[in-house]
Amino acid sequence: MAQKINLLLVDDNPADLFLIKDYLSESDILDLNILEATSIGEAKEILTNQLVDLVLLDMFLLDSSGINTFYSVHNEFPKTSIIVLSGLSDKNIALSTVQAGAQDFLLKGDFDGRLLEKTIIYSVERKKNLQLLADSENKYRALFEVTPLPLFIVSTDSNKIIKVNAEAKHVFGFNDEEFILKELSDLFVNKKDISRLIESTSIEDQQFRKVAVTKDELKIIVDVTLKRIILLDDTFIIVQLKDVTEQVHFERNRLDIINSIQDNERSNFAMELHDGLAQELVLLNIYIDQIKEKCSDIPEVDQAKSIITDAMKQTRRLTYNVNPPLLNEGFFKGLSVLFERFNDINDIHISFNIDKKIENCEEIISDDISYNSYRIIQEFLNNSIKHADADEISCFVASEEDFCSIIIKDNGKGFDQSVSESIGMGIKNMKKRAKLFQIGIEIDSKENSGTSLKLIIPKSSGIDF
Repeated sequence: MAQKINLLLVDDNPADLFLIKDYLSESDILDLNILEATSIGEAKEILTNQLVDLVLLDMFLLDSSGINTFYSVHNEFPKTSIIVLSGLSDKNIALSTVQAGAQDFLLKGDFDGRLLEKTIIYSVERKKNLQLLADSENKYRALFEVTPLPLFIVSTDSNKIIKVNAEAKHVFGFNDEEFILKELSDLFVNKKDISRLIESTSIEDQQFRKVAVTKDELKIIVDVTLKRIILLDDTFIIVQLKDVTEQVHFERNRLDIINSIQDNERSNFAMELHDGLAQELVLLNIYIDQIKEKCSDIPEVDQAKSIITDAMKQTRRLTYNVNPPLLNEGFFKGLSVLFERFNDINDIHISFNIDKKIENCEEIISDDISYNSYRIIQEFLNNSIKHADADEISCFVASEEDFCSIIIKDNGKGFDQSVSESIGMGIKNMKKRAKLFQIGIEIDSKENSGTSLKLIIPKSSGIDF
């Protein structure tokens, strides 16, 4: 099927006009509607009033000559494809028009009908594809600008900010000139952490919660999403930030209220257990001992004694578990007491090793992070005993430059992490607490191979504001 093309032939030489039209009439694959003009003025009038797909433009006309002939048409009608016609002596000028945006050039007397036909087809298709590409780029550029979240294009080599959208300028208060002098890490409290993310090879489709700082030194909590893109054969990272400061404050306040209520209820419950049921069991144990002295030959007495001993141990364990965290003397001392209690009241071997440098970290870990880290660890220990049937638990606490790490492992039955049903509310709550307070958390488990918990606790919380 012949290709329909509206072609404007601009030439003031009647012999050239005749020859070109004769070539075009020989084509069996082009369906041409040929329009003619002998000057730039006539050509512009036709281009203004009619749809033209392609212009065959002689560079030397009565009212224009040289490369200015091309610019006078191209600048006013940039979406129209242009093939420049020139003499052999004007070859360099014709080549310059291609570099400036012409689709091709033909030297008069140096082409035939087939070459002209092929050049027309390629030029129209090339211009169409270039226009589609330009439209696509404009579409995504506009989308980049109007996105209601701060967006950054960042160099993977230097961490430098290449481009930002309007919302990034609005949120952070910097203009374009100020942004391009910065690295992405300059916008965050923990610069090293952001630099590590940019350098990472596994950032796709992941979200990170970080603390950013505006020009006015206002701290905001943001969810950071990174995506690698290819632009002009180079790799960049597009970074999206979502301000979740209000959401985090709301969630933290809600959790504080829940924790306060739970701790109050647990404290009352623990006191009732200790002063009530525990004392009754102690008294009953004394009576059983007295009975045993008089009836040592009755086996049921020994069974009753064993049951009461187990009941006392269970009550003691329950009292310790529901008591609020003992963090008055610091997080790590409270953690040490927690492991001592678990060791005392459970038939389990627990090893607790702590870096000596940890003592210097007590004062630079916030109360909120201490409390919630404690609750995460307590939940893990309870799961290890109640659900994993572990009889060995090890814990190692180390101090790094910017954070403290806690690694806890059990030898329980473990679970399959790929099965969503295996992940209970306890683990979900642990991860929720960790995300809310920027505590790094990794839980690794395999069936019949135990479970491990790793916490990365920041020494200075960027969320305490």
